[in-house]
Amino acid sequence: MQRTTIYTKNLDEDSFRCACEDMLQILSDHGVLTLDLLFGWAWEHRPANEQAHTTLLSNVMEEIEQATAAGQGRLGEDNVTLFIREHAVEIIWCHESDIHLSWQEESPLVDAIRQHWQDTGIFRSEITNKPRKTDK
Repeated sequence: MQRTTIYTKNLDEDSFRCACEDMLQILSDHGVLTLDLLFGWAWEHRPANEQAHTTLLSNVMEEIEQATAAGQGRLGEDNVTLFIREHAVEIIWCHESDIHLSWQEESPLVDAIRQHWQDTGIFRSEITNKPRKTDK
């Protein structure tokens, strides 16, 4: 099955944070209450083998702010990945101050995020990875 990823432009600190908060609002608008959150390898308080943990959507920024306040990482400089199981969507708030959105099937959530990025002028590109053919 194909996997598509769209990307924002690299954003300055304020624009990046605003884009992340906008994404949380879009998720909320589409009925997302919980998600799996994974702090990337650069976050000092996270062991390399840590798995994503389930958290309330409303707690995401608070968890990031607590880790930042403790000097363990920084939004926009260290990866944060959000997995939304019920929509089969993965969002990466990247260490390069851009955002990646990946999915296998189009959905109203994906369409809303893509449209928001286009409307706000932060959309950069789209890549579709075709499934690999296997020898039989």
